Amino acid sequence: MTTHSFGFDSVLVTVRADDRRFDEVVSRLAQDFENFTRAQETVSTVEINVTLSSASDEVTGGWGKTRLTPRYRFFPRVCDHGGGTTSKIRRRGDRISVSVSGRDVDHVYEIAYVAILSILGWELEKLGFVRLHALGIGENGRATLFQLPPRGGKSTLALECLRNEFDVLGDEIVLVRSQRVHAFPIRIAVAATVARQFSAHSREFSRKTFDRKSLLSFEKRKGEPLELGTLVFQSKPGIATEVAPASAFNSLEWVAWTCLGLGLPQMREFILRLEELPWVIVVALRRLGFALKFLSTRRLLVSRTLVTGDPAGLMPRLAWVRSSIETVRVHEAPILRRSESSETT
Repeated sequence: MTTHSFGFDSVLVTVRADDRRFDEVVSRLAQDFENFTRAQETVSTVEINVTLSSASDEVTGGWGKTRLTPRYRFFPRVCDHGGGTTSKIRRRGDRISVSVSGRDVDHVYEIAYVAILSILGWELEKLGFVRLHALGIGENGRATLFQLPPRGGKSTLALECLRNEFDVLGDEIVLVRSQRVHAFPIRIAVAATVARQFSAHSREFSRKTFDRKSLLSFEKRKGEPLELGTLVFQSKPGIATEVAPASAFNSLEWVAWTCLGLGLPQMREFILRLEELPWVIVVALRRLGFALKFLSTRRLLVSRTLVTGDPAGLMPRLAWVRSSIETVRVHEAPILRRSESSETT
């Protein structure tokens, strides 16, 4: 029986394979979260235990296949993810048990990874973090966040930032508490054509619903959380080459994204139970408070979509990320000068 444990803040996650066929899945998950705290360094208040096993006929019979969001039932939550893969979630106090069973190794891995990411993120929000769907980069003690739409280039931008010796705090999720950004360093997933431009070493990831991805690891940023500097927001896909201060409409759109955008699809699968509804309200209000406080700093920038279309091509993406890095520097300088002058007066 193969077991691996890791932690973040005071949440401890343990993954165990009850079937030798899924030892490989435990190894993959260990690589995905290799930059997280080791189990012996985590003083846990919440425990998440994930067990991987062969397919069960308990819920698959007669339910048919679903594409992404499964059919489910309460107490315990049981999800049918299609293709013979199911998950069962139980909670007793601060101990959460997740059982993932199936026939296909890749699908069991995909469901286990999403379950860990969703439940871990939710528990951290209950502990006081604000979870943002964003790329975070660090430079000179400050963090710049890029909130971009799906296929907007966050992961490609992360790789470009690593090549330019920026600190990458996370390419999909970052955590904010008290206006300071905490790194959430999961592996980076990009198209194979992009991965080959940056590294000769990557892992292939076959997904049930979406295209295949190549997975790359990166070195965890060491040190204290960074002060939140500028946040760049883009709501629509496209190739953007300019950022500018946010208008009133852009600000409202960003607040909606921040309060409602992350975690809702996974809540139906892995999180939402009747006793969690008060926490949904608390987390939404905490996100709203963060958004309103950040808006008062006037450091929200909007990425203008000047060329519409699919940004999947490598060269347009690289041109965009290089210009974004430089443009943020240009816009942040006068903001910082105004901030420093107001503090001195």
